[in-house]
Amino acid sequence: MTTIAWDGTHMVADTQSTDNWHLKETVTDKIYVGPDFLVGGSGDYGPLIRWHRAIKNGKMWAEEVIDYGIPEYDADKNAINLLLVCKNKQGEVEVYRSSQSSFYKISYPKFAIGSGRDYALASLYWRKTAQEAVLCAADHDAHTNSILISYSLDEIIEKGKTNGTV
Repeated sequence: MTTIAWDGTHMVADTQSTDNWHLKETVTDKIYVGPDFLVGGSGDYGPLIRWHRAIKNGKMWAEEVIDYGIPEYDADKNAINLLLVCKNKQGEVEVYRSSQSSFYKISYPKFAIGSGRDYALASLYWRKTAQEAVLCAADHDAHTNSILISYSLDEIIEKGKTNGTV
């Protein structure tokens, strides 16, 4: 379980991974950085890692990732939840979340997923940053810790422009 929040500029995730026996590990790969997007994942770790590898190996752009969806999704075997943010050709931020095997665009400019989602969403509603939202979740959700990773969508896109990938 985890908490991942998007506040309109930054995607932030905690680094706790809890297994079926409630043993805790620290992981730093809950947010995947693409050439023109960020995507955070919560849920079953194995399918998430395989999904990240497929996206990374395919060197996909946001549009391709959205079309690719989540081919391994199986409600009886795993629970995966993804939050993807990118900018469209007009430079406007677009937010997508997964539903079963595909992505759909949501109208909320700020969003959160994971076991601490409700705490994070409440914090975002009260105009807190994504970092503050995940820290709030960490205070109330046993499956979220306060060691965070954070990425800025604008910095990722700017880096891509500098490297010639965007």
